[in-house]
Amino acid sequence: MRHTKPVENMADKKKRSRGGCKNCKRSKIKCDETKPKCLNCLKKGSTNCDYSIVLVWGGRPFKSRKRRTLALPHTTWINGVLKLENDSVTEKLASEMTSEIITRPDAFKTEFIQDDLVPSEQTFISNDCCSLEPSTGGLQLSNLHESSLSTSEMGPFKASTPPQINLRSLHLPDPRPAILTQSSYYSEIFDFYLKETAHLFVPAPRTLYAHNPFHTILPQMAMRNSTLMNLLLAFGINHRLKFIIPGEDLAFEALDETSSLISDGRHIVSNLLTRTLQDLLNQLILPDAQHSDMTLITIMMFAGFDIFFSDARYKWRSHIYGARRIMRRRLEASSQKSLAISHSEHTTENAFFTTMWFSYLNIISVLSSVNTNGSEFDLSGIKYDFSAVDDVKSIHSLRVRLKDIEYFTGLDLKNLSFLAGVASLLSRAESSIDSTPSQAVIVEAFELSNQILRYLDKSEREREEIYQEFFAGRYDSESSRQYEDYKTLRATNLIFGLTGALQLLRRVIGMQADSELVRDILQRITILIKTKIPIGSSTAACITFCLFCCGSELHDESSKSDRQVYTDNLSALGKRGMTSAYKANLLMRQCWHQKKAWWIILQESNLDINFAL
Repeated sequence: MRHTKPVENMADKKKRSRGGCKNCKRSKIKCDETKPKCLNCLKKGSTNCDYSIVLVWGGRPFKSRKRRTLALPHTTWINGVLKLENDSVTEKLASEMTSEIITRPDAFKTEFIQDDLVPSEQTFISNDCCSLEPSTGGLQLSNLHESSLSTSEMGPFKASTPPQINLRSLHLPDPRPAILTQSSYYSEIFDFYLKETAHLFVPAPRTLYAHNPFHTILPQMAMRNSTLMNLLLAFGINHRLKFIIPGEDLAFEALDETSSLISDGRHIVSNLLTRTLQDLLNQLILPDAQHSDMTLITIMMFAGFDIFFSDARYKWRSHIYGARRIMRRRLEASSQKSLAISHSEHTTENAFFTTMWFSYLNIISVLSSVNTNGSEFDLSGIKYDFSAVDDVKSIHSLRVRLKDIEYFTGLDLKNLSFLAGVASLLSRAESSIDSTPSQAVIVEAFELSNQILRYLDKSEREREEIYQEFFAGRYDSESSRQYEDYKTLRATNLIFGLTGALQLLRRVIGMQADSELVRDILQRITILIKTKIPIGSSTAACITFCLFCCGSELHDESSKSDRQVYTDNLSALGKRGMTSAYKANLLMRQCWHQKKAWWIILQESNLDINFAL
């Protein structure tokens, strides 16, 4: 008798899991789709059972690039989509950018930029931009993940596109460069830079600092200079790559699509950076451009790129060193022996911005790094003139108007002068033959730390007196909001100053981390960060060096409750696209694990990184 296969009951047929959580999909196991947590996640004790859906537009590209069909004339394949080209200036530019990388002619060697300033394409954007690969030592901090970005119309991340910014409201000059007017992609990236990236460079809230130079001066200059424009676009693209999806929470269903998007984004950034560097080298052989504001700002923005993303090239020191040489040549040409630092009211806005940005980078870079290159790229050679900070009448007037603390740095100029002194003593201490500071340096360090602590207490008392006289009892919303923002800057000023004093006590004098004075300073800093600094804000971004340097000192087990303040802030900044914050967080944890000072960890691992955003 012939046996026939029984008809399968559709009700009994096992349902295939298509809406399972990402953990089960990643593990390729069946998910029971129970919410908020499936059974598998409950068994594994997973804290994140994620059912969110990642939408991907534009079709699915071939898994093997070799199987892609040939494009029709005047068309290109981008992530599985056939894109029609045109003869516009922008498309020609895009074609040039994806061509073979321009190499550096020997004729471009100058005394301002060292040979190792010119990396290859591979060293501009590494396959893992967030990996730490020291040349010696045993520290390996790698595999920090990246986000993705389409090279045409932002592809699957269209929903995350920021609102369009009205460029005319920013008073940007006309005509707009072709790269913006004829390319929706670059125009969108420029908007992203203006909306997100530019504001992470300054500690003052947007409501208080309408004239943020990274949002006004730099874009205005870039509209008339393709070199700077390419660099801002590279910054915006790279930031967006790491901003759209948090670096610690990547779980893609279609890894082949997203990896292609990441690769395309990196390639565009790499080409933009290469073109920018080539143009910069051309400027450095022109007498009129060698020492110009445009050249100096471009070099500092290169340093900012390395610092912001903690790029694997570690060229930030060479860039700042190159900027310092330009600044020294300027001083020599003007017969000045020192760089005058004064409030912006006494100079033009552009000149103040250039001077303050250079000074901040040059000073804070010494405080947040160790010079593993010896004296070759020492950053402490510039002398400063801070005589303007002793004008008591002027300082009082600025405090009444809530303008004594610079919106650009989060520091008052007296405090910046102290930090310049700290940087000088650190350089002298680290350059000693046996790595032991001289008695004279130790005495100076004690005196300077006491000056800083006394000044911080005195200046805060005076600010509080001004508050009681001019602001207490005023209930209009504008005054209240303005003073709340100013209180945030008062906190950053205190944190910077206390961190400077801490550096003297620990790195120069050699005081132990568990000493009472060190613990008191750390406690003050921790309370300020916890109560006054919004997590993930631009204010927090601009004290990254303080978060790292101070958080790394919490070696003792009794400090565990305070550690969360620092890890929360750095994690939040990482999710805003600052990959340097991820590295700071990992290194900080390494310090806790090994119970070693952060500068010892960097020296042993031969890591030349910097958090002077």
